[in-house]
Amino acid sequence: MLTDPQRFRELWEEKHRQQTQLQRERENEIARLNEDPFNPESQKRIQEIIRQENIEDNLQYAYENNPAGT
Repeated sequence: MLTDPQRFRELWEEKHRQQTQLQRERENEIARLNEDPFNPESQKRIQEIIRQENIEDNLQYAYENNPAGT
């Protein structure tokens, strides 16, 4: 348990920076893959990225909207 508010803020900001960087990398990769829209491998990768984002969104929703331990 974090009892130091400054440490908590540092950890939260670092997590936010990591998420922002990851999102930027995904967007860049999708843009690069979309340069060749008829490439089946590119489309498979885009599909995988979208699938993974949906999983992460669902997990985040579950964390935020379900009480712990139920």
